[in-house]
Amino acid sequence: MKGATNQKKASPMKKRIKNHYDESSAVKVKKSHKSLIEKIHNTTITAPSSTNASFNINPYSIGIFSRGCSPEALTLELKLTEKLRELSLSESDSVMTQSKYEVVKEIFDEVVNRDVSFGPILLKIRDYYDLWITNLQKNDKPANIDDFLRDVTDMKQVYQQDFSCLKFMTKEIERLARENGEIAKDLNEKSQKCEEIEERLKKISSVNVDFVSKDIETWKFIVSENRAYENLIAKLKKQLNKYKYKEQKLMELVIALKNHGYPVEEIYNKEIRNPGYSKDEETKKEIFDKNTTSLSSKKENESS
Repeated sequence: MKGATNQKKASPMKKRIKNHYDESSAVKVKKSHKSLIEKIHNTTITAPSSTNASFNINPYSIGIFSRGCSPEALTLELKLTEKLRELSLSESDSVMTQSKYEVVKEIFDEVVNRDVSFGPILLKIRDYYDLWITNLQKNDKPANIDDFLRDVTDMKQVYQQDFSCLKFMTKEIERLARENGEIAKDLNEKSQKCEEIEERLKKISSVNVDFVSKDIETWKFIVSENRAYENLIAKLKKQLNKYKYKEQKLMELVIALKNHGYPVEEIYNKEIRNPGYSKDEETKKEIFDKNTTSLSSKKENESS
């Protein structure tokens, strides 16, 4: 009974051995293997006709084929090598492309179908590998692309906001520069009027009263003119203080914009001070530079 069981279990193995390794088939395999080896040793790999060149290369010498393989394995390896060589004429050898992947997959499918011993396990490994590749293409790459596109969109929005803000501040600086130029011009005019009044007052103060007529009409005229000058001086002082206050505030704003990185001097030189402006603009520039320096020094002293 025990012997019968052993005999029954051994029968499938005997069938496989009988089918694959009988004497006649072994002789045929040996002869075909030998003839294929001789054929491969004598193989000449010829370049495409467009190059007009051929290369006498032994495939074993460059490691194309594996020694000790069956004729079917050598045939498949030769087929794979030829297809990859054809692709290498138009594609880089160091880059894995879709066409190369399809060639390798085709040869691998043939290996799985022909190999009796390892075919099933290789097929299962390939199925899991294909599943992993599919999931990778489905999940990872789109997610990364979506994240990248979101980042690009966010950066674009931030850039547009910064650009709009910079554009607005540039126009504001230009407006303030023009306004500051007008204030500097008015201040210069008021300063000139003050200088004229001072000159007149100096002349009045230097007049010798002894030589002035003592009649009532003359003294009334002098007193009236003196009061008019006093009123004018008081009015000019108020206007001067008003313009000085405005100028100080504008200078503080310009300095604050400059400290925040806005191109104040560049805009001033381009829009306000250029070769086509008159001499008065040079005076405005001198006043602007002088006030900027004094105000900056004042700020530094207050902070220290």
